[in-house]
Amino acid sequence: MRWTILVLAFLTWAAPLPAQTLQGVKAIAASSDTSFALLSDGTVWAW
Repeated sequence: MRWTILVLAFLTWAAPLPAQTLQGVKAIAASSDTSFALLSDGTVWAW
């Protein structure tokens, strides 16, 4: 599921999806059209 979200975030304009709960978030960064969350296990989520 993580790869699907990452691919959709960078390659297409996907339809809005319900927000998921991210646990263990250490840092968040955002720009005008993209957001990122660094998790405590070292993975990065983008949306």
